[in-house]
Amino acid sequence: MLREILTTRKSTQRLPIWFMRQAGRYLPEYQKVMAHVQDFLEACYTPEIVEEVTLQPIQRFDLDAAIIFSDIMTVPDALGFEVVFKRGYGPQINAKTRREVTLEWSLEKVSPVLESIKRVRKSLSPNKSLIGFAGSPWTIATYILGQEKKITDIFALHRSGDNSVAKLIDEIVSFTTVYLKKQVEYGVDILQLFDSNASGLPVDLFETFIVEPTQRIVKELRKHHPAIPIIGFPKGAGVLYPHYALATGISAVSVDYSIPSQWIKNNISGVVQGNLDPFLLAYDVEGALKCAGEIIADLRDKPLIFNLGHGIIPPTPVDNVYRLVDFVRSF
Repeated sequence: MLREILTTRKSTQRLPIWFMRQAGRYLPEYQKVMAHVQDFLEACYTPEIVEEVTLQPIQRFDLDAAIIFSDIMTVPDALGFEVVFKRGYGPQINAKTRREVTLEWSLEKVSPVLESIKRVRKSLSPNKSLIGFAGSPWTIATYILGQEKKITDIFALHRSGDNSVAKLIDEIVSFTTVYLKKQVEYGVDILQLFDSNASGLPVDLFETFIVEPTQRIVKELRKHHPAIPIIGFPKGAGVLYPHYALATGISAVSVDYSIPSQWIKNNISGVVQGNLDPFLLAYDVEGALKCAGEIIADLRDKPLIFNLGHGIIPPTPVDNVYRLVDFVRSF
């Protein structure tokens, strides 16, 4: 169902539905598995854990796709940066490794992710899609540079004629392309690129740092896997969503929850994914169902993949997710 809408780019009889961060801390079974894990990134490199956690939301909600349990920070980790997850602070990169890294990479670091994909694909029903993913180059670059430089400092560095940011993004593009090609070879049938830090860029830098690197990745992937559907999520792109959707060559654009569905209807062509507010789902389920109905009413004539406008947040009651899935399934 999900792959059908992405390849035909036409509406399907039943709305496909899955959620970003559908395998996560809101699930008690996830909490049980992760209670024994000391290092989050190590869990992402443990195929037994990845398989179990990836399948949990499928077993609970019968969603149309599983998304491999991993993290966008596997990319800087594979590039040689020491990634540390601190509870309450999110991922951080060790400043010392930032200075020492030579950006000589191999796929060895992420080979457990590829093995996990193979295991999950074998366990997953053939009528369910398996989504692989990576962070987009700009977002990964901001994580690599961000503890020492604010986003505006990165802009200033580039504007001054310094080419270090562009060179870093080039290296991330190269690795990400190879990594995603391998994910397809190991069993994913859909890819998503997460550009979580896409907001606030001037138009020309949005083109330079977000659109052009995405174009390059998509073009190279299609040389090797012409039929692979690719979803792009430039969170916070605002009025630049339509340009991103058309210019990058992606199969679908995932839209964040700040964008009204009427605006999407009038301005974005092609397949749209989204875009319910995850905070509404967590704290006001009746409001979430009302908003979901409005999204579907506005976008049902377009090819629509129902999702949130970002990931499910940890306080979300499981019952709220059940109710949303049942509601969307009723259309």
